[in-house]
Amino acid sequence: MSLRSAGCPALPPLALGISLVGALPALAAESPLAAADRLRAATGGNVVVRYSMATGVARFVRATGDATIPLSSPPASLEDKAYRFFEEYGAVFGVTAPRQQLAVFRVTSDETGSDVRLRQSHGGLPVFNAQLVVHFDTAGAITSVNGAFIPGLKV
Repeated sequence: MSLRSAGCPALPPLALGISLVGALPALAAESPLAAADRLRAATGGNVVVRYSMATGVARFVRATGDATIPLSSPPASLEDKAYRFFEEYGAVFGVTAPRQQLAVFRVTSDETGSDVRLRQSHGGLPVFNAQLVVHFDTAGAITSVNGAFIPGLKV
């Protein structure tokens, strides 16, 4: 049975010999849309989600108005807050195992807030041009998350 005959949309081939074929069952635990619905409920509808046409997962999530993205029992460090976001809502971006798939490589702060940058890896190797950035306000609350994540990698 092909993915198309199973009701799944056709996916474009990716460069570097990476394939998404067979990856859909791994993501079936929670779809990006279901995770986005949970995020909308958690923010009282005060969130915008933009999707990548190439991967079918989010590329941009932003709290709107004065809202921030809530976390259940938020940890103290920004790095742990970033990982907690992906543990709770990572399916929006296609992330299924945040601490195995993502590694913090930079934390920056200025007068407007802080950013935690995470690189995607697969089998211990970095995935070219795949990184996610979690943005925090000056109080340490998450205001937005953006970037590229390639779900369901198989080499």
